[in-house]
Amino acid sequence: MTSLAIIVNFRSRLMAAYGTFLVLMVAGISGLVGFLALREVQGSASERIQDIGTQFVRLLDHQFWERQGELDQLSSTALWLDPPWRQAARQSLSRLQTDVSPTFSWLAVVDRTGTIVAANHTVLEGLSLAGSRQRQRFLCEPGHSDENAEPPLHPWFPQRFQGEMLQFVYVSRPLITPHGECKGAVVALMGWEWARQIQALLLAPLASEEGKELFVLSSHGQVLLGPAATQQKPDHFDFLPIADLQPGDSRVLVQRWPDGSNYLTSLHRSSGYGDIPGLNWLVVARQPLAIAYAPAHALAFRVFLVVTSLGGLGLALSWRLAGWLSEPVKQLSKMGQALNPNPALERNENEFRLIDQAIRQLHLDSQHHRLACSIAEHRANHDPLTGLVNRRGLEEFLLDRQELFRTSQTDATAMVVLVLDLDHFKAVNDSLGHAAGDDLLRAIGERLRRLLRPEDLAVRQGGDEFLVLMPSCAPQALQLGHQVAKRLLEELNNPVPLGNGRTVRVGVSVGMACWPLDSDRIEGAIQIADQRLFRAKQSGRGCLAC
Repeated sequence: MTSLAIIVNFRSRLMAAYGTFLVLMVAGISGLVGFLALREVQGSASERIQDIGTQFVRLLDHQFWERQGELDQLSSTALWLDPPWRQAARQSLSRLQTDVSPTFSWLAVVDRTGTIVAANHTVLEGLSLAGSRQRQRFLCEPGHSDENAEPPLHPWFPQRFQGEMLQFVYVSRPLITPHGECKGAVVALMGWEWARQIQALLLAPLASEEGKELFVLSSHGQVLLGPAATQQKPDHFDFLPIADLQPGDSRVLVQRWPDGSNYLTSLHRSSGYGDIPGLNWLVVARQPLAIAYAPAHALAFRVFLVVTSLGGLGLALSWRLAGWLSEPVKQLSKMGQALNPNPALERNENEFRLIDQAIRQLHLDSQHHRLACSIAEHRANHDPLTGLVNRRGLEEFLLDRQELFRTSQTDATAMVVLVLDLDHFKAVNDSLGHAAGDDLLRAIGERLRRLLRPEDLAVRQGGDEFLVLMPSCAPQALQLGHQVAKRLLEELNNPVPLGNGRTVRVGVSVGMACWPLDSDRIEGAIQIADQRLFRAKQSGRGCLAC
């Protein structure tokens, strides 16, 4: 029963952890892909809607330039005003309007007085334009305008057709004699059917892309061309930021329109073509934002479905994997019960708590073992009486130092060796006892530690003999050895209190050597210092021999 509970408990925890990870992963990947896809689609949709508007503006300007070129050809001679040539003028105007360019709704030749002397199919011939704004606009200099027809032209041209306002573009070219005299002008009215043809030509390949629409506004903001459903055309476009849009400028933005919907909107101001400045038209292309960004949302949803499906498959596999992993967990929990038998834990049947307790117990035992080893190693390398390093510790120190010198991991290039021997120590032992001698040795060890640097090593070699090793740089080694030896002689010659009001005074003799000045091995320098200590003893004790 306990093993089954352990397996079920482990599986439940694994499934809960994986389920949480799955939710976060699905949300993160779907959100990231959706964000990246939306940015990509935003850029692509903006480029496409901008391309449509740009192409439309260019085609409008180019077509308008071509029509004015055709008028330039007609106005190349002033003979059209002479009565013998008027019939030929009518035929040329009619052929241009019917066969060459149906864009022209009406073409005429006007004399200096503003009287229409010839027109295609004789429409409005004999009518006088005197007193109208068109006369000043048509005569003696090239001109064009996209304003509505005004008297006396509008009675002959209906203002509406099938419920939609008719728009015309006025174009004129002066008739100049070879002597430079203006005799009249060729004038024309262009309907906007040509612009609709361009609009249809552009939007036909985009029929599968729903919602794309084009508007053309005059320089005064009047709607000249828009969608077929007139109720969708705004009465004005003041809500668009077009006031600072200069000829040739374009702009793409997300804009809320009067119908309350957001549209991806492209604005383009015409700049003319060639030497023709154009009419400063504004082309507006739009597409509902929901349609423009629909591919990004669809991609994000598909990614969500794929990631969720893969996550569900992984969830099923993890359940099988948990069964395979539960066996080692069960064995570890049994080991934990054996290492830390606790009935309370067994009743709870918490395998991870059992394993945790077992690992903690192993860690605690390991710490105790390391501490015991450290204590044993310290005792093996140190003198129990003085706490100084003993001969075994000295051997390990020399091995470590040789490795440091060999690998150049230390700045020291020399080693000062001092061998010390207490004077008259045997007399203290004989007169005051071995306990007093031990107290004296402990006091000497304490004074050595106080006088030396942290990097120096003080060693008790046995009995009343001590050794001091001091790393140094070669140029300062001898000076350092003399300074330290002098301090040791002074300090160790001072009286030593032993307790119970007793004090003793012992001297010290010192032998000094330096590696590598005296020997190429530190052990050899120690032997030389020991020999010099013997010489100091023979010289009367209490001195330094070097």
